[in-house]
Amino acid sequence: AIPEEYLTEYIVDRVEATSTTWLGLTVGCARCHNHKYDPISQKEFYQLYAFFNQVPEKGLDGRDGNAAPYLALAEPSQEERKRALTAAIEERQARLKESVTEPAQLEWERTRLGQRPELTLPAGATVAYFPLDGSLGEASGRDLSGRTVLGDPTFGGGMISRAVQLDGQTELAFGREMPFEVREPFTFSFWMRPNLGKVGNYVFEKVEGDSALKLVEVPAANIMYIGFNNTIAPFDDPKVRLALAYGIDRERIVSDFYPRGSTVAGSFVPDSFAVGASPDVKWHEYDPEKAKELLKEAGKENLEITLSYRDVVRGYLPSPGTVAQEIQAQLKEIGVNVKIEVKESGAFLDSVTAGGSLFTPDDGTLRTALDAALSSPSGIGVAVNDSGAVIGGVVADQVIDALEDQRRTVD
Repeated sequence: AIPEEYLTEYIVDRVEATSTTWLGLTVGCARCHNHKYDPISQKEFYQLYAFFNQVPEKGLDGRDGNAAPYLALAEPSQEERKRALTAAIEERQARLKESVTEPAQLEWERTRLGQRPELTLPAGATVAYFPLDGSLGEASGRDLSGRTVLGDPTFGGGMISRAVQLDGQTELAFGREMPFEVREPFTFSFWMRPNLGKVGNYVFEKVEGDSALKLVEVPAANIMYIGFNNTIAPFDDPKVRLALAYGIDRERIVSDFYPRGSTVAGSFVPDSFAVGASPDVKWHEYDPEKAKELLKEAGKENLEITLSYRDVVRGYLPSPGTVAQEIQAQLKEIGVNVKIEVKESGAFLDSVTAGGSLFTPDDGTLRTALDAALSSPSGIGVAVNDSGAVIGGVVADQVIDALEDQRRTVD
């Protein structure tokens, strides 16, 4: 016996029985051709067929026992055995606490970031592989290609090379080369970074609304920061630095340009760091009028500065160009004219180290941020805790000396 053949007959029988009993129509006549007397097409027959084809059964279960679906009715001894096994499973799961497994998971993830996933499946097991790193072409050797159905997909900076950028209104199609049946197991995986706030959050909502999927959220361990070089004009004036701090609406940046779970930073160290974070320390609230007053007191009205950044997508800066333009627009409201300068990544880092950049949204790992703050003679870097605090000032020599001294001291 062929399970697929029996399954097809079961579905046809259900279509005919349902239509005869509840619709009073001989829909079964449309199995092979359009109905000659009733307004029912062959296509509509198989549309109803598709509805019943979602029943989770195989047609024939062979020698595996009762055919699903069925009720699991156990004997008392089996129930007791089941309870013992369930208790044993729960006891072992309790050992796998997040405090034990999460550090190992994060460490493994760090080794994989920035690397293209290796396809280690057996030959022929990959049905299709679309890198989406500049085109919609297929990369496993098959003669396939995606196409645009709606919208206009663009390609920009990604974790490895280029990445397709979708705006929530774009639809892509990748052909009909994956004809999986409902009973046929397969794996589908993709690498995605939600981008602009409200559009990106839609992805989370879709995952949460599907009982077959699980959304795992972890606290951020990085920041996006702004730092000032207080030895270079105009950032050598404390009133200018304070005015820019008051003039940037961090809440708006996080809400509009960061994925769900991002928060406005209150200190230089992310709140997820138990040691070093200062969640009770409050940063300056957004106050454009106060910012204008400070600039006027400093004699720096109609100030002109350059904002330099590298167009590299990171978790702490998912849309560098968009965030730079938002900062430009916000500072214009307080009378500061910002010229945006995009630099190649290597040139940008060299410029920061050499002190050539005065105002830059910069990297956000804690190590990189500390390096920039402690050793760079450059201008700024913008701080958002996967998030948003603006942090200013070059660390004084006495602070560095104190840190070095304490680093060598054993508690």
